[in-house]
Amino acid sequence: GITTQGNTLGDVKVYAIAGALTVNQAVSTVPAVTTSQVGGTVVLEASGAITSAAAGTITTTGATGGATGGNGGEIFIYSSTLGDITLVGNVTSNGGTGTTLGGNGGVVTVRAVSGDILIQATISASGGTGPTAGNGGTVQLTAAGTGNITENGSGVILATGAVGGNLAVVSATGHVTLQNAANDVAKVAGLVSVAAKHFYYTDANALAIDTVTKVGALTAVSNVLVLAQPAADSVGITTQGNTLGDVKVYAIA
Repeated sequence: GITTQGNTLGDVKVYAIAGALTVNQAVSTVPAVTTSQVGGTVVLEASGAITSAAAGTITTTGATGGATGGNGGEIFIYSSTLGDITLVGNVTSNGGTGTTLGGNGGVVTVRAVSGDILIQATISASGGTGPTAGNGGTVQLTAAGTGNITENGSGVILATGAVGGNLAVVSATGHVTLQNAANDVAKVAGLVSVAAKHFYYTDANALAIDTVTKVGALTAVSNVLVLAQPAADSVGITTQGNTLGDVKVYAIA
């Protein structure tokens, strides 16, 4: 796999110019020191499909052990031309554990320019633990082309913390089906841009359909003008209607 010791310059950038990218082993930018250092950022880009195996985890959790845990490092997973993104390994941008205060969760952006996003593991941007937990971060998903965004039974999205975090389905051209009962964020927003495509989301706890502010500082490896940050905030939930363009949102508890 690939390991750095994190902090502001301990980043990872991997770019498959003319094909697929497969992550078979772990990518980690977790700081080794027990101070409040941030996890290193990660950009994984391919012109084709991006697939992670179960062992191909991506972890940018902040430093653990200091009074304040480090914040989670930002992650940008980007299929730039044609291909699905299939995540079988966990993607984790959590805050580190602190002896007084947990670090804040980071930002995870997954974008398929022409393909589906298949979540078969845990995507987490949760605040770190401590006497006071850190705040949750933000998960941002975009899928065009066939454009379905789907969880299987193992797929979970988390952004928990003292202040819960956010899920933004920035844009999808297919169905959005995120109905694992273990999903746990505080705010959700989404846009389905094609008629007769649904938006389904289930959350374990209290939930608000709200505005999710666009976030992210990373850029694509291939083009620094391609930003991880979406062009606009995500506001409420919108589909284009028709017989299958329905919305189902369920806050379990």
